[in-house]
Amino acid sequence: MRKDDRAVAGFFEDLAVMVFVLAGVSLLISAYVWSSMIAQAQTEQERLDYLAEDFVTRVVSQAMETGEGPAGPSVSVLRGLDLPAVAQESLVGRCVAASISVLHPYHQLVISFSSTDPCDALLTGYSVELMNAVDEAGMVVISEVRCVVW
Repeated sequence: MRKDDRAVAGFFEDLAVMVFVLAGVSLLISAYVWSSMIAQAQTEQERLDYLAEDFVTRVVSQAMETGEGPAGPSVSVLRGLDLPAVAQESLVGRCVAASISVLHPYHQLVISFSSTDPCDALLTGYSVELMNAVDEAGMVVISEVRCVVW
């Protein structure tokens, strides 16, 4: 066999070009994978925010349906709401922490609920809604329904 110096030299000259092309292709692929992961996380974040908003809306509508007066439900009605039942019907397979608090003119925790199932909290959804309520003294207070879903 004869020694072929030209072919070997041509091969080594093409290696630099091949490395440059492979580096460019790998850069494009990694950018695509990173962007798709960001888009997927954003979609999941929006879904969790929607679930939290839906939960809060259900709690507020349930409180308003059972409310006695035009100023809103009483604090005792808010205290009697079944937050775990609302969570079971709207947040199947998700963990939740929810609370109802009086914010003004004084601060008081009315009721809170947190699921006890172990869940991974990579992303969370959050929602808050304010509503009027009537306390035991007959004074109109501002109450807050807050929910975090993961």
